Amino acid sequence: MMDKFKQFILGVSPQLSLTSLEQLRKITVLKEYKAKDNLYEFGKIPSKFYILISGITKSYTILDNGNEYVNRLHNKGEVMGPLTALIENSEANFGIECITDCDILECTYQDFIHLSESDLNFGIFHRKYLELIYVSYIQRIKEFLSLSGLERYLKLRRRIPGIDTLVSQKLIASHLAITPIQLSRIRNKLKPKV
Repeated sequence: MMDKFKQFILGVSPQLSLTSLEQLRKITVLKEYKAKDNLYEFGKIPSKFYILISGITKSYTILDNGNEYVNRLHNKGEVMGPLTALIENSEANFGIECITDCDILECTYQDFIHLSESDLNFGIFHRKYLELIYVSYIQRIKEFLSLSGLERYLKLRRRIPGIDTLVSQKLIASHLAITPIQLSRIRNKLKPKV
C-alpha cells in the first residue's frame, strides 16, 4: 500500500525528494475502515484530511428538507476532507462515509501545513495539489452546467469503473443530481438492443 502512496504523491509532484516523501510518511497513518464507517461528523471542527488508497467513499450533506445530497463519490488516489473547515478552523458542513471497505491514509492538517512551510519541495507539492483540487472543482461545476444526466453518468462510469455494482442507484443518482427514475431510464437507454 505504501507503494500506492508513493505513486500517488510522485504523480502530483515528481520532483519531490525522497527525504520530503519520508517526512510525509511520518505524519500519515494508514487505517482500514469498513463500509458505513464515517470519517468525521457534521458540525464538528475537523483536524484531519484523508487520502483514499482503496475503496469508494461519498462526501454528502443533509439538505434542509432532510434529504441527503451526495457531493462526490471518491475513488482511490483522491484526497478527501472538509478543506474550507480545515482552513478556517470551522465546523464541517458535510460528512464522508465509506461505501465499501477502504484503506485510507489520515493526516493531521496542521502537521501537513507545518511540513509544507518548512520544506520547500513539499510546499511545491502542496501548491500543485491545491491547483488540482481547484481544477477538479471547476470541472465539476462545468459538468453540471453543460452536460446532460446521461453525459455525467458516462463520465462517472469512466472515472470509477464498475460503479454500478459498487454503489446503489440512489447514491449514483444523488451524485449526478438526477432522480433514481431518471438514472433508471438512462441505464435502459444504454442497454444493448436484442
